[in-house]
Amino acid sequence: MFPPPPASRAKYIEWTGSSKFPQKYYAVRWLDNASTADRGREILPNLVTFVDKVEEGGREDEIKSSSFNVHVKAVKDPMLGPKLAFFSYIARLVEPFLTAYQTNKPMAPFLHTDLSALVRDLYNLFVKKDYLKEKTDVFDVDVTKDVNLIPAQDMTLSFSVKEALQKIDKPAPKKDMLKFKEECIALLKAMTLKLTEKSPLKYKICKSITFCDPELIVKHENTAKNRLRSCLSVFQRNNWISAADCDKLETEFKLLVEKSSVISLFKEYDRDKTRLDHFWQSALTTYKCSDLLRNLLHMVLIISHGNAFVERGFSINKEMVVENQLDVSLVAQRQVYDAVTLAGGIEQVADAIDHRMQYRFRSARAEYEEARKKRAQQDREGQKKKQAEKRVEDEVRELRAKKTKLLQEAQTKCDEIDEQLNRLSR
Repeated sequence: MFPPPPASRAKYIEWTGSSKFPQKYYAVRWLDNASTADRGREILPNLVTFVDKVEEGGREDEIKSSSFNVHVKAVKDPMLGPKLAFFSYIARLVEPFLTAYQTNKPMAPFLHTDLSALVRDLYNLFVKKDYLKEKTDVFDVDVTKDVNLIPAQDMTLSFSVKEALQKIDKPAPKKDMLKFKEECIALLKAMTLKLTEKSPLKYKICKSITFCDPELIVKHENTAKNRLRSCLSVFQRNNWISAADCDKLETEFKLLVEKSSVISLFKEYDRDKTRLDHFWQSALTTYKCSDLLRNLLHMVLIISHGNAFVERGFSINKEMVVENQLDVSLVAQRQVYDAVTLAGGIEQVADAIDHRMQYRFRSARAEYEEARKKRAQQDREGQKKKQAEKRVEDEVRELRAKKTKLLQEAQTKCDEIDEQLNRLSR
């Protein structure tokens, strides 16, 4: 909305008396969603004022950027504030889960419990309570059928959304309010469908490895035993553990979790303070458990959030890459991130920044433009090469067609001559 040069920003400050601007929004920065929406709600009146001034102004105030046109259309929606409030509310529901799993700690044994709870919390917002109580598994909930959903007019809104509705100049008509709630339900439906469609909850192993969750062992000992058995069946079926070892592991785990001292130890476990692998290593050493159980837990705990090291800074997952980034950009970002991490963090490398690095930083834009022109030239040359190859292929195809046609004509004439010779020989 405020592209270089900064003339638009200067006008914004002059007309609104505020120096707060919209935050940059990136689809890959999951933990910035709520704060970005909150900033949008905060400066929404200023944005409306700015848009009005631009539309009322002369040619010198005209802004032609496409992003500004998007803002013009958006601010004319009286329900924009409540929509941003609802988006922020949903983002804050999801943020604790995202924050917890942006870590190098082994979190896979908690994933089924946490993700199921998250999906169920979202279901509670738009699925009928009686129907939801009947379903023990989130995959059994069918949100594609409207009969299972709360009617839009009966949907309960959060306090932040209600506050945003109260700030609207004119009370929203019932028709607009109903449409707003229908859009909220549509968002929740699409979100939960995506979460279940591409969810690790689909896999049996995701649920079965929760047997080593200390909280599950304390509260639901029998459930933990059953899930261990399920985990062992998966491992045995894939020839990772022999059937005889599975029997030994089941017996050893059962005896271990039935000890009162073990239950007391597990009650004190706090996953925010202690890594699960460190906790189990200490427990296995204290109670002199077998190498079989150690190896099993080792296999379970390495099934963890493997991309966390990357995703904390930027994601390289196919669906989460910024659309206009090339492979070379992603590689460069990863190299910078790894180098800074290896040096001990930003604080440790601050003193190492010399005048050469500062010069490279200042000239980054010029280098980018040069690289962009070089890439454009390479693209043009590549396009010319493809066109030349296509012309050659077309010419070869045409010549082959001519050759085939000539051979067919020659064969036809040969057949006619052979027929004449046969008649004369009779």
